[in-house]
Amino acid sequence: MKKKAILMGLALALAATAAIGTTLAGYNTETDRAGVADISVRNLSIQILDESVPTSDSAQIDFRVPGDMVELERQVINNEANGYELYTRVTINKSWAKRSDLDSNMIHLLLDVSETGEPDYIELAQENADALLARGWILWYQDDEQVILFYQDPLAVGESTGAVLSAVLIDEEIDNEYADQNIEIAFRTDAVQKVAVNAAMPSEWGVYPVFEEGSDKLLAVEE
Repeated sequence: MKKKAILMGLALALAATAAIGTTLAGYNTETDRAGVADISVRNLSIQILDESVPTSDSAQIDFRVPGDMVELERQVINNEANGYELYTRVTINKSWAKRSDLDSNMIHLLLDVSETGEPDYIELAQENADALLARGWILWYQDDEQVILFYQDPLAVGESTGAVLSAVLIDEEIDNEYADQNIEIAFRTDAVQKVAVNAAMPSEWGVYPVFEEGSDKLLAVEE
C-alpha cells in the first residue's frame, strides 16, 4: 500500500548540562539556552556550541515528512579561563517528547564525515564505531534512546571537538501514529582535567582511560 506523507510539526527541544570533575569531586550546572550554552563551575567552563539554529529554547520545524532530515550541529569547546586541559564525554538522549511509548529508533542521530564538502552522513551507532573513531570520537555506549561518546584528545583552552552531531533523521517507516509529535534531543557534557585524568575518570565516570603509547590520545575507555 502506498505510504501517505505525514505533515509533522517537529520541535527539537534542546537541553544542555555540563559537569566538570576534579580528582575526587564532580559539579553540575544547567542552562535553558539552547543555541550557545555557557557552562561555568568554580572557574572551570566548557561550551556547547550550536551553529545551525538560533539561540532559543527550541527550533520549530513545520511540514516534515517521513525520511526528512533536520540539520542540527553540535560541538564542544573548552572555555576554561585558568588554562586547564580537559577530556570530554558527551551524552545525547533522543525521545518523542509527547509520548514515551513511541519508538525512539525512528529518530536517527547523524554525523557528517565528509572530506569533500558534500555531506556524507553516518549514524551514531555501533556499526559505525570505526568511522566515528577516525573523527576523534570513541562510541562507548548506544541503545534505543541514548548515545555516549568520549573525545580522544584533551582540549586546550579555546580548542573544540569538531561536530559530535550534524543532523537528525526521521525514519521513513513512521506512520500516522507519529503525526504531530515532537522530537526532543537532550545533551549532557562532562569533563575531567587532563592533569588528574587517571584518578578522575574512575572516580567521576567509573571507567579507566587507555592511552596510545607515548601519547595523550585516548584509545579506549574500560570499566
